[in-house]
Amino acid sequence: VARYLRTGHLVYGRGGSLHAVSFDLQQMKTKGASKLLVSGVRTESSGGAVQFAFSDDGTLVYVAGPNLAISRFVWVDRSGEITSLGLPVRSYGEFKLSPDGKSLAVVFGDEKDDIWIYNFERESWSRFTVEGNNQNPVWSPDGTQMAYASLREGSGKLFRKNVDGTGVEQQLTKFSERAWFRPDAWTHDGRYLLLRKDQKNWLLTTAEDTLKLQPHARKSDQSWFSAPSPDSHWLAYTSSDLGPWEVFVEDFPSATKRWKISIDGGEEPRWSPDGKELYYRNRDQWFVVPISTETGFLPGKPRLLFEGPYINVYGYSWDVHPDGQRFLALQAEEHTNPRQIRVVLNWFEELKQEVPTEK
Repeated sequence: VARYLRTGHLVYGRGGSLHAVSFDLQQMKTKGASKLLVSGVRTESSGGAVQFAFSDDGTLVYVAGPNLAISRFVWVDRSGEITSLGLPVRSYGEFKLSPDGKSLAVVFGDEKDDIWIYNFERESWSRFTVEGNNQNPVWSPDGTQMAYASLREGSGKLFRKNVDGTGVEQQLTKFSERAWFRPDAWTHDGRYLLLRKDQKNWLLTTAEDTLKLQPHARKSDQSWFSAPSPDSHWLAYTSSDLGPWEVFVEDFPSATKRWKISIDGGEEPRWSPDGKELYYRNRDQWFVVPISTETGFLPGKPRLLFEGPYINVYGYSWDVHPDGQRFLALQAEEHTNPRQIRVVLNWFEELKQEVPTEK
């Protein structure tokens, strides 16, 4: 979360610290490099919220404490048994497994957001993005390309690029307005890339030489976490149009019918590889729903699969392995540090000295 101050700065939290950068409000652009100003600010595991606030007289208040988003990747089987992947313990962002389960795309949020790829067989990391702030990685059905959102020069754009590093990235959206087109998923037949902007849904045709962007008429515009079925005939998603977050399924792409899947809340739906089960998360619980499509669409009763206090990052916070028997999640580090509220008077004066603004 970034906050604009009357001093001409943007102050934001990242990785348990507060950073500041000079900001031109007329041109809506940052100027110069950002600088780390305060460390040891409590960061929540869910969504990565950083606990700080300002008053108009220049007082800073923050909660001192650890970065609770520090976590490790683990496999969780259908009975809830945990196996560590042995990857470094750190603050991870949104992540997705490749279609063959041999690679993992992860957002690293250090000085800026970048997408990295981990190869399980080689046990090695490779950096995928360099320019801009990059989020929402989505694998193509064959695993050869990745689509992602990137913030560059004050505008959100959509790109795709070969995973093996060959070729150049291709910009998929060409809009002058400051808009984040965030990819949710690629349909398994390769025809559509499912996008969202301001909780409204879009379809980008990618199977043809000419890209075509069009609104996707759903029963609810207040929806996200699109998950197409393996046969691309059904679309699961999260919606709040009836109150609490719930998981629904619609026929795709016509969206003429809708079925409510979850009971008493649910989000982040995922399909089993064979399309006969639909999984979803409800806070610290994971449910499985049997699905029959022999004579239309017929969902069964949700059943608790496993539960645990796994981190809910911004975006997708878990995934299903192609074998359908294990799930990838983030397990939080344990912290015992007490919470302390700290108040810094006249902090704006220190800010202006540390990060001068251009006149």
